[in-house]
Amino acid sequence: MKVKLIVTLLLFFLCSCSEHFESDYFNKEEIIQDDAILRGWIPSCIPQSAKNIHEWHDLDTNLGYGSFEFNIIDIDSLKIHLERIDSNQYKMKSFIDNRSDWDNELTDYPKFEDFNRAGFDLYKYEYFYLAINSKLGQAYFWHKYR
Repeated sequence: MKVKLIVTLLLFFLCSCSEHFESDYFNKEEIIQDDAILRGWIPSCIPQSAKNIHEWHDLDTNLGYGSFEFNIIDIDSLKIHLERIDSNQYKMKSFIDNRSDWDNELTDYPKFEDFNRAGFDLYKYEYFYLAINSKLGQAYFWHKYR
């Protein structure tokens, strides 16, 4: 009986341990204070005006995604760091941080055409992908591994 209880508790403990984490930041300063960029969960190219930042990552799979809003006057200083990609270069299945407060028709797993239809252009920065809506000052980011 004791062995069963110990095994049950051990299995419960192992199954309940989660390796995914989620964070919300008000602005870029909070990200810097938390070392989220240094740890590789948020791209360093996000503009100084970034706000309402959300990120999620999983240590087991090295998957991560997030979103942020920014002042549209920063679009040129943001894009200077990015490499624009087209449909031939975009082969990754992406899960995005589909925010309910953003009025678009994107699903959790959008295709290249879905991003374009919703007004987002796709870019690559280091190991991150970014979908940016220059007119609304909205961006999604994700990565498959670090």
